[in-house]
Amino acid sequence: MFTPQINKSDPEGNLHHLDDWSVNRARELAAGMGLTLSETHLVVLRFLREQYGVLGPLPARRTIQMLAEEYRAEGGKQFLYKLFPGGPVYQAYRIAGLPVPPNSNDNGFGSVM
Repeated sequence: MFTPQINKSDPEGNLHHLDDWSVNRARELAAGMGLTLSETHLVVLRFLREQYGVLGPLPARRTIQMLAEEYRAEGGKQFLYKLFPGGPVYQAYRIAGLPVPPNSNDNGFGSVM
């Protein structure tokens, strides 16, 4: 019997359903972006998913503030940009299988350079 292949993501790679996410899927997405995920990456991704489950979607600015506060002891924004050079909101949200907040891929947004 033929079983059709179900596409779990849109053409940009965003997941249609949050429950389709897994660590393996995250590793695949990250590899496509040139990243190899460490346990530290996964801790941040899980934090984002937990917060999204509790708070729902947040604006990009609020998200980066929340992340910077949560990871202040590790270096805040600089730490997050080292982990996710494509942006701790834009890139991390995509790898976490979450809907990316509007304007989070603006090159001038949240830069620590």
